[in-house]
Amino acid sequence: MRNLRKLILAGCIGLLLAGCGGGGDGGGGNEALTNAINANGNALVSIDYSAADMSDLTAFGNAVGDARIVFLNESVHGEGATLTLMARLVKYLHEQKQFDVLLFESGIYDVARMKEKHDIDGMSYTDSSAGRIFYLTSRTAEGRKVFEYLDQTQATASPLALAGIDIMMGGVESTGQALSRLQMLLTLRNSPTLQSPDWSTFMTVADKVVNLPEGSKKPDGYDAYQRVVTALRGELCVDDGGAPAKYDFTDLGLWCRVVESLGAGGGYLWNKTPANDWDQRDIAAAGNAAWLLEGPFKGRKAIVWTHSFHGLATSLTPAHNTARELQARYPGQIHTVQISVGGMGGDPERSALEYHLGRAGAPRYLAYPADADARNALAGVSIKEYGLMDTHPNNFGTAYQSLFYVSPGWGLTPDFNLYPVN
Repeated sequence: MRNLRKLILAGCIGLLLAGCGGGGDGGGGNEALTNAINANGNALVSIDYSAADMSDLTAFGNAVGDARIVFLNESVHGEGATLTLMARLVKYLHEQKQFDVLLFESGIYDVARMKEKHDIDGMSYTDSSAGRIFYLTSRTAEGRKVFEYLDQTQATASPLALAGIDIMMGGVESTGQALSRLQMLLTLRNSPTLQSPDWSTFMTVADKVVNLPEGSKKPDGYDAYQRVVTALRGELCVDDGGAPAKYDFTDLGLWCRVVESLGAGGGYLWNKTPANDWDQRDIAAAGNAAWLLEGPFKGRKAIVWTHSFHGLATSLTPAHNTARELQARYPGQIHTVQISVGGMGGDPERSALEYHLGRAGAPRYLAYPADADARNALAGVSIKEYGLMDTHPNNFGTAYQSLFYVSPGWGLTPDFNLYPVN
């Protein structure tokens, strides 16, 4: 699927500063920071969703408040503690805060096919995830926990819905059948675009796009490809007369977003060859999310599961990443979560928040404080943010409002034999 971003893992260990020895500041040498941590969060009893008691997440729920959208950010792909905790946070948000939509950083077509296979073939989301969701999530035991929980909810009065928001990302459905199924739809609609002299070139270039050849040379015929994308927008991205939008392949709105994702996929690959044009990808992802939130899931509350590269609005992330685009569309309605991971590198410096969070060895939640003294204390330390890089000045309070700290972290290896494509 995607190229694996380099895992930049360093860290520390969890906390419960109130129980630390060495004086009123927990031995950390910063009483104001210790007070800020103790007053604005709490230790967690577990990071696994199997824990029955969720009262340790009450402070997190209070911080989320009435937000309609919660971003859950993994700072690196393939880190076990993060994926385990994120599944627990999904469960809490679903059961305690009435979030009933999970929007995944995976290809819009592939995840829609997961829903189709669930609804028509009875296949569980856990079984269909491999090959359709990024492999460090769908082919590791920790990553699959969220799909196990998702499946558990399907027989309840409040099933959790799943949808993908990313462009076509090399999944088995995108590469295997998306283009032929698009052509079949157009044939049934007597589409004039099928008679275009650009059509065969479009299909050739589109086949490259869905296979995601990052770093490749822009192919011949790319301009013809984009002309067809424009024509298909005119055919499929149309007013349906006010009919309720549906999240299935009978709805032209979903096909419109597939076409938009194909167009953005070409831009992502070749606008800045050999680099990637991340803005193209993230603007399309935010558009996909907005269509889902204002169409099939109108009025419902959604969790966005993504990488912090897309989900944090910082100087290290794209100018038009998914977080920034959705913040512009939904001002005041978004709560963002950052997860810091310890125990995978050397000891943190005293200038790092993780040093102070690691004084007692328990996972921890910390909400961004309301009082100025606590905010000033937190502003003076580095925090592991995008890529788990020590970041100072940190972006707590601007790019995210909730911070979880887990330790120790562990890297994951996908198992393609244990978790095959179904």
